[in-house]
Amino acid sequence: MTALASGPAPARIEFTTTDSALAIDNLKDVYGTNFKVSGARDGYVFAHSRLDGGSFALDELRVPLDVRVRQDPFNSLIVVLLRAGRFDRECGGIDERFLPGDVFIDAEPSLPSTVRLLHIELQTTMLDLGVLAQVAATSSSRAPGPIRFTGYQPVSPAAAAHWRNTTRYLGELLANPEAAAQPLIRGNGARMLAATALATFPNTAVMAPSGRDRSDATSATLRRAVAFIEQHAHSDINLADIAAAANVSLAPSSSPSAATATPRPWPTCARCGSIKCNASCSPPIRAATTPSPTSPPAGASTTTAGSPPSTAAPSASPHTTPCATDSSRARNGSDCARRVCQRS
Repeated sequence: MTALASGPAPARIEFTTTDSALAIDNLKDVYGTNFKVSGARDGYVFAHSRLDGGSFALDELRVPLDVRVRQDPFNSLIVVLLRAGRFDRECGGIDERFLPGDVFIDAEPSLPSTVRLLHIELQTTMLDLGVLAQVAATSSSRAPGPIRFTGYQPVSPAAAAHWRNTTRYLGELLANPEAAAQPLIRGNGARMLAATALATFPNTAVMAPSGRDRSDATSATLRRAVAFIEQHAHSDINLADIAAAANVSLAPSSSPSAATATPRPWPTCARCGSIKCNASCSPPIRAATTPSPTSPPAGASTTTAGSPPSTAAPSASPHTTPCATDSSRARNGSDCARRVCQRS
């Protein structure tokens, strides 16, 4: 499907017919792709309505027959909430059957699919793929390359409920003419919908660790990452750079198992060979001293007899690790080895 129209949001679009040919032509028009339908007959009420948000749209569709449809790629994300009937779909070698209440992706946007609709009533949510890419680019776990959905069902029942709540809210928003006429409101609504889609369905943009990711979280991966960091100690590198150098995705490069694959600590300033401490370094740790037996300054509390003053050194933050002392750096007089460096 081509990008949905921008500009002022129109009022709700309503379409009803008992002519099956007109119903099919309407579907081709509103979804922007080709359909090959078998089993459609005249004399039954086909109904379609749309709330248009510019880069997204909420549709209600009713098909009162048992029909089979061959769909060309939509080139937009289409998410279905089935209200009544049964929906069978095959896409990319995956066959699935859905019943009332189910939330699912109609098909991978770039792939054709075959569906069977048995007396269905459903809501479809259409979203421009450009909005998905825009929102995914802001994620710290963004993976490079085009966004592809690796599963067509929500990652959990809670995620499905969140999708229903989001589309219900956006439906109420677009049903308000004053709100729907505001480009900023529609734009933010589209981005909220995109973020919800990426959180609801498994995809290649925002990833949880897979089985392969977990197998990649090895000491060899850690060694490659450490070598890259040491070679680029003075460069502005990030987690994505480290993952690419280690030949893994972002997930294993940041997973706890990778960090604990060997007992050696993560590289610190002294071990990287940095001449100057970076901005994340904390001030030097000062050695704890035993209070002088002389009288304390006026107003200071005195030590109770029989209770010796504490000589315990201040503990480091649980999120920091002391830099390992580098003998060569120490000989050169570098004080970096005595600083506390935050973990990368």
